[in-house]
Amino acid sequence: MSWFLAKYQTLGNFSDTWLGKVKVPDCFHSDARELCAAGEEALRAKFRAEVIIEDPEEVGRQLACGTCLRIEDHARLLDSIAAAATPSAAPKVAPRGAAPRPAGAPALAPMDQGPVGIERGWMLSKAMGYL
Repeated sequence: MSWFLAKYQTLGNFSDTWLGKVKVPDCFHSDARELCAAGEEALRAKFRAEVIIEDPEEVGRQLACGTCLRIEDHARLLDSIAAAATPSAAPKVAPRGAAPRPAGAPALAPMDQGPVGIERGWMLSKAMGYL
């Protein structure tokens, strides 16, 4: 949740238009901007109400019918979740001079310390000039 709060605190009161011309439609993104200004708890409530599915039966039903799917390859690549012991798992590459981490070993940094997954990937790509 910290990455979500940090994202909208960083974005601040962004414009209602893209490139100063095209109106941004009312959406989760613009609602989150307004709720961030209203306070952290309002933003947390929006995330819990519209993003998180807390009912395990509902999660299973949506996964089974294809409404939702788990996209985990990027998280494995960024060491945000442990890689499955399958041939399709992203390969692990140790930093130069470091011993490789055993398969299934926890990530080097705790997952609750800052951005993970897609947000971490976005920041890394910006730092490398990829996007």
